[in-house]
Amino acid sequence: MEHWSGIYLRDGLALPALLGASGVAVFHAAMLVGRLGAAWIVNRLGNRRTLAGAGFLTAVGMAPALATREPPLVVLGFLLVGAALSAVVPIAFSVAGDLAPARAGAAISVVTTLGYGGFLLGPVIVGGLAEVFGLRTALGTIAVAGVAILALSARVGAGRKTTFGSGA
Repeated sequence: MEHWSGIYLRDGLALPALLGASGVAVFHAAMLVGRLGAAWIVNRLGNRRTLAGAGFLTAVGMAPALATREPPLVVLGFLLVGAALSAVVPIAFSVAGDLAPARAGAAISVVTTLGYGGFLLGPVIVGGLAEVFGLRTALGTIAVAGVAILALSARVGAGRKTTFGSGA
């Protein structure tokens, strides 16, 4: 989203620069608001339901963004994806620490390394897919990632609620 949304709006939808940049700005603003409220949501719903909701809303958010050429709907989809994904990384850290409490630091460092790997390789993969299938189709990988998050959420403990953001 961060790397390709602006290009999609500018080149794919032929929007002017100011509107083209709005996709990235809206995505990051939604991530900010989502991160600020994520602890509240996780403390009420737990990790599993929050991750399931994040996966579902990511897939649903990409649907209008890719199914239409209407800029407001595309940007709204990016907003929903940003808000939906905002809690995924903090929950991943929490779950990694819970899986190996005696080695929480090592577990979290593995998750961090994988996350940065995805941050570096994701744009390359989307770019490669865009060369072959087009950018709109390549951005569909974000919806697929949402479905994967939804599926993987079933493996997270149902009753456990996290304490991230609580100062504990």
